[in-house]
Amino acid sequence: MLFTDASAAVIDVSVKFEGHSEAMYAATAAYASSLVNASTSALLFLSAKPAKITNENKKLQVINK
Repeated sequence: MLFTDASAAVIDVSVKFEGHSEAMYAATAAYASSLVNASTSALLFLSAKPAKITNENKKLQVINK
């Protein structure tokens, strides 16, 4: 017989675009619960490092309105 007093789940995703202008995006989400003290916890972390706009690559960007 298996007894579980706690459970947890985590997802971690990151994307990196390499090239002339580098960009990186990351996200982490976590959830945990306990039957011992009836508590739950959640975490969300987001990070972004977009490609920098310079005079050189500004003309290559397309803006949709």
